[in-house]
Amino acid sequence: MKKKINKSKQIKDKKVVAKITIDKLAQMVANGFSGMNKSLGGRIDALSERMDARFEQVDARFEQVDARFEQVDARFAQVNMRFEEIDIELRYIKTDLKYVKEDVSEIKKEMIPPLEFEDIMARVKYVEEKMGIESGK
Repeated sequence: MKKKINKSKQIKDKKVVAKITIDKLAQMVANGFSGMNKSLGGRIDALSERMDARFEQVDARFEQVDARFEQVDARFAQVNMRFEEIDIELRYIKTDLKYVKEDVSEIKKEMIPPLEFEDIMARVKYVEEKMGIESGK
């Protein structure tokens, strides 16, 4: 069975819808909410006030967190400066070590190796004994 739709009613409904503006719709919605608040004994307003208070607490907590982050940023800046100072000192130490290595290398070139020194000392001792020279040792 098909329902019969009254075309005149359908046209009439369209005219009513066309006359409602956005402003009127907003006013109807607002009135509905305020009416709802009254019917609930003002509990919506009380809830709204509690939520506002909670959000203020959250905002205060975020301000504390922001302050802590600023402190952490300051500490990281100090640590970064210390690392830069250590890096500079390390460069100086590396440069000094390079010069020490070069000096040791030159000394080694001019120095007689221990085995050769022992060999020379044995020969000198042998010559001293043969010639009857008393050793300085």
